[in-house]
Amino acid sequence: MKQEVSLCDSLTGFVIPIQMPDGRKLNVAIEEVIDPSFCKIIKGEGLLDKERNIRGDLIITFHIHFPKKLLPIQRDLLQLALRLPQELTNANNIQVIQDK
Repeated sequence: MKQEVSLCDSLTGFVIPIQMPDGRKLNVAIEEVIDPSFCKIIKGEGLLDKERNIRGDLIITFHIHFPKKLLPIQRDLLQLALRLPQELTNANNIQVIQDK
């Protein structure tokens, strides 16, 4: 299965709603940062092998849509966010920096 995804979603996460052939709806949370070579494997949610009565794995590949251009404010905000030191973005050590 191939999933189209925006650059923003590829960096921040998203949920893929998948309508399964058997009528079930599967919501797959993508929490990893997605790069063009990334694929997500969902064990036991692929096609049914009727002879052995087991399901294979569902493999999701991603196509990331990059913007054609950015506004200056978008570029500035991205640079700010992506250049933060790792110690400031650690989930256990979030700090707020205030101008003095």
